[in-house]
Amino acid sequence: IANVFDLKSALLVVAKRGELMQKMKEGNMIAVQVSHDILDAIQNAPFEIAAINGPLACTISFKPEREELVIKCLKENDINFIPLNTSHAFHSSDFEPMLSEFEEFLNTMEKSKPEIPFISCLTGDFIKDDQATSSKYWAMSLESVSTYASYSDKPYLLTNFAFNSRGSAGMEALIVESHSS
Repeated sequence: IANVFDLKSALLVVAKRGELMQKMKEGNMIAVQVSHDILDAIQNAPFEIAAINGPLACTISFKPEREELVIKCLKENDINFIPLNTSHAFHSSDFEPMLSEFEEFLNTMEKSKPEIPFISCLTGDFIKDDQATSSKYWAMSLESVSTYASYSDKPYLLTNFAFNSRGSAGMEALIVESHSS
């Protein structure tokens, strides 16, 4: 959309990302109705925070063998949750093994400063030119927590913008809607 990558390069990046992701171990994710501060406070949590979707909405990632432990932990902490139908523990350290290969691949792609401003899922603010053109930035987005909630709390980010979901089945639109009242 913002022409950081030309169309052919963007398609190659998406294909390579998918190819590398399919080589990663399976994982699970759960949507939880709680703040990230409460999740952070859980000692020895058997999960990782994958996304901060709103003030009381997060997504966690974990290894399949930890599922019973994760559910027990959530119940013990009175946290409402909904298991998600995913193949992997997205936005977690499970993706660390592919980061360097993906970054090396991205280094072969020409990247340009964005022609259209867009919001970084890593910072929750407008992406900076040096981030948009950094292979490391794009690789880190596979492992790092997505901070969707951050931009919905900044009215200047929500004026005259169209939102384009690149994942989470339209989660961004739901977040914006939940913060607009």
